[in-house]
Amino acid sequence: MALLRWLAGHLVLVFIVVVLVFVYVFRAEISTELGLKDVVDQETLARYWPTRQAAEPAPAPQVAATE
Repeated sequence: MALLRWLAGHLVLVFIVVVLVFVYVFRAEISTELGLKDVVDQETLARYWPTRQAAEPAPAPQVAATE
């Protein structure tokens, strides 16, 4: 009951936290819906969203040949 009373007293704070968590979790979908998907390149998508398939595979890292 004390938790409900605290949540009611801090309703604005709780609402802001819920909105921030929602935006963080769905940031890729939100950016796509707003037409901002070009902001996130395929390499970044492959790195941070490994469960999703990138449209193009990330380029292989360039390794200098040592002789």
